Amino acid sequence: MLRPLAAVAIMCLCTTSGRTQSPTDALNGLFAGSVRFRIDDQDRVVIDFLDRGGRYRQDQAPLAHIDPATIRFDPEQDALLMGCRTGHERCFTKEVFRLSAIRSTSWIQLPRPPEDPAGAATAEALRALLGLNAAAMEPRETPEVPQRMK
Repeated sequence: MLRPLAAVAIMCLCTTSGRTQSPTDALNGLFAGSVRFRIDDQDRVVIDFLDRGGRYRQDQAPLAHIDPATIRFDPEQDALLMGCRTGHERCFTKEVFRLSAIRSTSWIQLPRPPEDPAGAATAEALRALLGLNAAAMEPRETPEVPQRMK
């Protein structure tokens, strides 16, 4: 017979081992604390840039306005680039806290994670984040209810 503490530990291991990693968790893992991603309650991607002094910049954009086709690694800038969809120019709001500045822009740059020299894994994780959340935001068709005659 299992002791109660051992039984609880086994249950915890069994329930957590089957979890799949969310796209934001995957991105946060790649950046190892220097950049954090999350989706807020208004379906915007929120990207926090951190250093030893804390959060120094925050970028936001509605998920539906970001173009997954624009995500690419630029070796000259050693950064990942991400842009807005056509018709939604300047979709990114970039706030730099130390300068007390807020800017709207059509592109943002993300630093390349040290573990991803070509930026391919990070670009794919960004596309997965946008693709999965865009599919969840698509309007669903409601079945037509037949009218009853009186």
